[in-house]
Amino acid sequence: MANAAGVMPLVSSTDQVSGVVYYYNGTVDHGQGNGVLTIANPAETSPLVGVNVTLMNGTTVFIQQIDPSSADTFDYVVDTNSTGLPLDLKETFVPTTLSAGTPQQIRLCLELKNTGNVNITDLVYEKALPPGLSTAWTSYDSGVLTVNGSITWTLCSISPGDTMHLAIAFNITPGSGLYFPGANVSFDYLSSLAGAVPNFSGYTNTTFQVQKSHASADTWLVDASIPDDSEFNISLDNVSVYRSDINGSLSMCNIMSSEPDILLGPGDSWNTSLTDYFNQTPVYFLQIAYHIPYALEQVSHISAITEPFTVTVPTASPTATAPPNYPPPYYPYQQNTATPTPQPSPTPQPYTGPDIVFVTPGYNDIIRGNSTELETSVPPSNGTGNVIYYGSPDNITWVKIGESPVSGNTSTLLWNVPRMNGTYYLKAEHYSSQSLSGVAFTQVLIAQQIMPIGTTTLLMSSVNWTMITAFLAIIALIIFVAVPFIGNEPVIYDTSALFALSSSDKDWLSKLPRHTVRPDEIVFEIGGVEKLKMKTIKDIEGMRRLEKDYGLSAYDAMAIQLAMESHATLYTADADILDICKKLDVKVKPLEKISQKIKN
Repeated sequence: MANAAGVMPLVSSTDQVSGVVYYYNGTVDHGQGNGVLTIANPAETSPLVGVNVTLMNGTTVFIQQIDPSSADTFDYVVDTNSTGLPLDLKETFVPTTLSAGTPQQIRLCLELKNTGNVNITDLVYEKALPPGLSTAWTSYDSGVLTVNGSITWTLCSISPGDTMHLAIAFNITPGSGLYFPGANVSFDYLSSLAGAVPNFSGYTNTTFQVQKSHASADTWLVDASIPDDSEFNISLDNVSVYRSDINGSLSMCNIMSSEPDILLGPGDSWNTSLTDYFNQTPVYFLQIAYHIPYALEQVSHISAITEPFTVTVPTASPTATAPPNYPPPYYPYQQNTATPTPQPSPTPQPYTGPDIVFVTPGYNDIIRGNSTELETSVPPSNGTGNVIYYGSPDNITWVKIGESPVSGNTSTLLWNVPRMNGTYYLKAEHYSSQSLSGVAFTQVLIAQQIMPIGTTTLLMSSVNWTMITAFLAIIALIIFVAVPFIGNEPVIYDTSALFALSSSDKDWLSKLPRHTVRPDEIVFEIGGVEKLKMKTIKDIEGMRRLEKDYGLSAYDAMAIQLAMESHATLYTADADILDICKKLDVKVKPLEKISQKIKN
């Protein structure tokens, strides 16, 4: 058996990825990277021969020999746009607007999630702070936090699937806008981001021997010995013994096969014996199959920044008032030459910030999905607490949405979004030790996601339409993309544009062109309009990347992908999609610039 003293070849990959940018709206620039694959022989005297290495791009390279105490290296490219990044980072400031000259509190909320399948280690988050801030409180799940003119948060490790939270509340009396520079973020990921695992096989200077003795007439005793003469551990997979007549060595016969499946260490050996009945003078041969276990080490070093953010502080322009003019000898006040009695200065009351704030969704965020996460932040407390969430379509009648416990300083709840369009109000009540500690409010704009029902799609609305108008709305929302008649420039609408069009003009469908384009293969028949001519997306994977990288709904990702492939103009009422299209160099226009009078 192995004496555990053997060494193993080392196969290591090291990725360096830089230029990653996490934006405030949740999108990410993946940066660029490169890597080095190293095959190292740590033995002092034993070479590695006949080495086959599978590189990160899947190709195999043959190396005739790697000498002791030496290594071979190979460079490769890391494309994180294809493989993705293992860290989701969400940085939020609440509120995003402050009032000038008033003591207030602003809260920085940071969320880090390991979306990979191995640990993230040695994470460092560093952020400079604008002047005038004083720390009210801090809360974080793990690691070491320092706040002194800047923020430094270090985390030793984040396990796969785990999420770490940091919240810092600052007191400030702002005079103008607060500029928060982007944070520097660095971490290691204990795997490669190249999307592949390297492989290795090789051999070394192992010898073996077979001996025979003539026990009696027609009987031979065969002893086989396979020692590990190298510095490596060797996994012995198969041993076969062959016999040949001394006069016909090319005619071999297999007389024994064995699968030892054992690990030999330096100085160990595997031995076997057998009796062979043969009436001539034999020649015996050994054939062995083995492999050398190797160590695989992979690490990716990632450096990133977050998008700078400015908290708005509006300042009102005061109306100048001219001082009164009193001609002598008149004075505005009676003169008093007596020394006034000094009055004690009042003790200033410390400013107490809000107890609970909404982190997400933000004020007037557009909600298009069927569900979304509600997240609130509360000050740290030794006691347990919970948050009750309420919703209202009119800011008058409130319905309980759900309840969630406070973990650290955060409460989250998955919200099933109502089937409606328009403004919706949210309220969160924080209870600590059975008493109400604080209440937070926000409002959102629901542009309900189109819901599939069999082979048709339908948008439910709180508005009671007539049968004809309802029918038109259903058909309007199944047509995701519209292209004018041949000869005109193709036009595509995203979900926000459809919502805006149907909200302002219920019968706008009748004004759409007869020839329309959709990003799927379902064919619909519309009375009075000829059968729709469909067009499919060519790059489905590209659409999926848009959906993942920018947090888009499937329909909006399809619309952008089709706009790129068709060289069409995308109309949107969503400022975020407008920015995304500009980054992707997609022709895009805000909806207000399109004529509402569309003709067939």
